[in-house]
Amino acid sequence: MVSLISKITFNTLILFSFFKCNSQNRIDSIRSQLIDTWYSSASKNIELKFTQENKYILLQNNDVALINAHFKIEPSKDEIWIKIIDQFDTIKCLYYILEDKLVQINFKKGIGIDNHIDEIGVFLKKQNQKFESTQLCQSCKTANYLLPSDFRGSIFISFNPSSSHKLNLDSILVQRISKNGILESDYNINISRFIDRKFKFFQEDLNSEKKIELEVIDIFKRFTEEELNKIDPNKVFILPIGYNQGNRDELNSIFGKNIVGNIECYEVNTFKNLRKIFFPKE
Repeated sequence: MVSLISKITFNTLILFSFFKCNSQNRIDSIRSQLIDTWYSSASKNIELKFTQENKYILLQNNDVALINAHFKIEPSKDEIWIKIIDQFDTIKCLYYILEDKLVQINFKKGIGIDNHIDEIGVFLKKQNQKFESTQLCQSCKTANYLLPSDFRGSIFISFNPSSSHKLNLDSILVQRISKNGILESDYNINISRFIDRKFKFFQEDLNSEKKIELEVIDIFKRFTEEELNKIDPNKVFILPIGYNQGNRDELNSIFGKNIVGNIECYEVNTFKNLRKIFFPKE
């Protein structure tokens, strides 16, 4: 009996050591891919450094440290989670490493907003590299949305699995967004779809039965002043902003809603108006 218990204990220890070794190998592999300087796809002034000393440094203009902290890799089975730890707080981030691209997803903390997405950043290996697409989810289908004619303003698409508003974003059907810009759904959020820009927005045309597709202008892409000046200032674009922008309580109060899940945020307007807010001179 004693020998059987000893054998089971020994086998358990061997198994534990195997998984621990594999886990450490994966951490080492992730760490070797991370250690570098990464450049923001959206701004030439922002860069992110992971150092050999496990330092996480977010720099502006190559000298001002916006964040100076330590990082700790905590991979799950299919995802890379990293804790950014400084003297004031700990930020939990989800990472995707795609050869020459790094996608960072920060999450909020607090009662009622835990695990709500805060910010999404795309960083590139080369300083002057042009961002095209992350291609995180090649199997994701494109979500299609229809806006009222002449719609201008903010769009809020909520993802709340307990919602009574049934929605299938994987369908080829076009989902209609109301005049107030809100679309509620019971759909589970797919961050990869948003990051890959696998969505299309159409606008009704008052003069015909045609649907006009709005061109996406991407906040992930770094535009030169010359490129911005060539864009028609009166052309209407759809601009994907991110998640959970603005005050949730205020939004629910204005529209009489009780949205508790993640919210994708977009802005529809002429480039002239979008440029003032989202594309300032650097």
